[in-house]
Amino acid sequence: MLKRKKKSFGKRGLGVKDLVALSGAHTLGFSHCSSSSARLHNFSTAHVSDPSIESEFAMNLKKKCPIHNKDRNAGEFLDSTSSTFDNEY
Repeated sequence: MLKRKKKSFGKRGLGVKDLVALSGAHTLGFSHCSSSSARLHNFSTAHVSDPSIESEFAMNLKKKCPIHNKDRNAGEFLDSTSSTFDNEY
């Protein structure tokens, strides 16, 4: 699939960096507590947190996003290279 996308972009004079930028794969962004709290606290009767979230990452998010968080800007960056454009897809 990626090979087809690269070829399709190439026909239009675009490269891999363009493909990555236009598809949004260059960065994952920022996770605000308001967007993830339901997955961190009281997820289900079987799990306190969503088991699909990597456990260490969930633990770090819980520290920044307590149950009754009032800070609208609280959260965690999801991309360790968010200030650098990389073309890893």
